[in-house]
Amino acid sequence: MNKSVVITVAVALLLIGSGFLFLFDNMGLLDAWSPWVWTAAFAVAGLVFIGMFVVDRQQWWAIIPGGSLLVMAAIPVLDLYLPGDVTGALFFAGIGVVFLALYLLRSPARPLGWAIWPALGCLGFGLFVLVVSNLEQWAVFIAPAVLIALGLFVIWGAIRAGRRR
Repeated sequence: MNKSVVITVAVALLLIGSGFLFLFDNMGLLDAWSPWVWTAAFAVAGLVFIGMFVVDRQQWWAIIPGGSLLVMAAIPVLDLYLPGDVTGALFFAGIGVVFLALYLLRSPARPLGWAIWPALGCLGFGLFVLVVSNLEQWAVFIAPAVLIALGLFVIWGAIRAGRRR
C-alpha cells in the first residue's frame, strides 16, 4: 500500500477518535477517567507520528507532532500530582526537548539546524514560567532580566548572521 495513503488514513483515524473522545468527555462519560483517557489518546497519537518517522526516515516532520503529542500525554496525569505552574513549565520544556531531538537528527541530507532556535526558545520559556510562577519575590527582577537577556541574544544572533552574508 502507498505510504501516503497509510499516513492519510492514520491521521484521519486519529481525528475521528479524537472527535469521539471530545464528545464522550463533553457528555460527562469520562469524568473520573478523563486524565488517563486523554493521556492514553495523546500517547497513541504521538506514537503513530513517531512510527511514521521510524518507517520512513524522510518524514522527519512527524517528530514534531509526535513528540508534542507525547509531551501532551504526560500533562493530564502530571497535573493530578503537580501544581499547574510546574506542569505548564514542563510542557514548554518538553516541546523544547522535541525540537532539540530534531536538531540532533540533522545531517547533510537533513538540514535541521534551524530546530535549535525553537528548542532554546521553548526550554528558556519553560524555565521562565517556572521561575516567574514559583519565585514571585524574585520575579520582579528575574523576569525583566531574562527578557532583556533574550532580546540582547536575538540582536547578537542577527548581527552575527549579517556578518556571515
